[in-house]
Amino acid sequence: MKPDLHPTPRVRRVLQALRANRTPGWQFPAYYLGLAFDAYAHDTAEVSMPLGQHALDDRGDAALAAIGVLADVAMAAAVRERVGPAPRLVTVSTRLSFGAAPRGDRLVARATRTMGMGASSMQLAVGELAIRCGDTVCVTGEGSFGIMDNRRGLAPHPLPRSNPVEDLEPLTESELDDRERDVLDRACRTEAAGAEVPAFLDRFWGIVPSPSETGAQCRVERGLHVNNRAGDVQGGILLGIAARTSAAALPNGWRLLDLSAQYLAARAQHRVGRVPDQRRDGAGDPARTRDAGAGRVARRSGALPALARTVDPGATAAPGVAAHDTLMSACRITLPQRSKSPASHWRNAAASWK
Repeated sequence: MKPDLHPTPRVRRVLQALRANRTPGWQFPAYYLGLAFDAYAHDTAEVSMPLGQHALDDRGDAALAAIGVLADVAMAAAVRERVGPAPRLVTVSTRLSFGAAPRGDRLVARATRTMGMGASSMQLAVGELAIRCGDTVCVTGEGSFGIMDNRRGLAPHPLPRSNPVEDLEPLTESELDDRERDVLDRACRTEAAGAEVPAFLDRFWGIVPSPSETGAQCRVERGLHVNNRAGDVQGGILLGIAARTSAAALPNGWRLLDLSAQYLAARAQHRVGRVPDQRRDGAGDPARTRDAGAGRVARRSGALPALARTVDPGATAAPGVAAHDTLMSACRITLPQRSKSPASHWRNAAASWK
């Protein structure tokens, strides 16, 4: 940060989160969002997130990616209580259902470990959660996690009882390393773009999908700003990419009901597949197939398939169609294979909806 530069509150928060992230063991996205472990006991965890301008979408609600990170961290924390801070936890699957719009000053996620599965090649555990805003439950969900040895030698998870970001002195420009400077440059570009594009967080993380005649596509540049402690894209952010791209693929007015995703291991590339969107009536029976063009998605290594269900609350009933139709969309997020060149090491992720 140049001496004559006076950062906006959100850019200042980015610099504070970068300083907090220098404590090994956790991740920049969680520090930036202000996640804190309010309670941590046997098979349960309570994680909170303040709702300020740094975490809102263009409608003034909590950004879907922020909710994804909160849910992922809370459920993993409930699982982690039994295994301790050292092992790596990898998200295997996640399902979230959305109720009331998440608004207010603070979200609190309470998660519980429900069961474990040890008779497999990887030890697995399952958790469930409810996210509240005040007395109102706005999100429920469940997730499964793989428990892995810490082969990368990562520092133990600090599980902070409070998030110190707002009390920290922001890093100055002279203190930044190359990766941190990239994050600052991204934050400054995002803030300079103003209010003509979606809210700060989605733009900062690069979650700005582009609609097309056949759906929507979103390309996200990888880096410290979206990474977890292992250097991979944070699982909740991947979920947010899927949710936002789903919304962009639909007409205005559709609201997300639920989102399911499975995180797959790297596989060899398969041939291109086509999956049509389907519209279902209120009873859950197929009513008709929506001709959305069924865009193509290449199945590459590190794919994350997801399924979203949305509702049009203002739809007018037509003959043979329920007034509150729901629309199913399929998504696959693809990650390029690791490059041997450090300059292009895991740079981009793409999501295509069809």
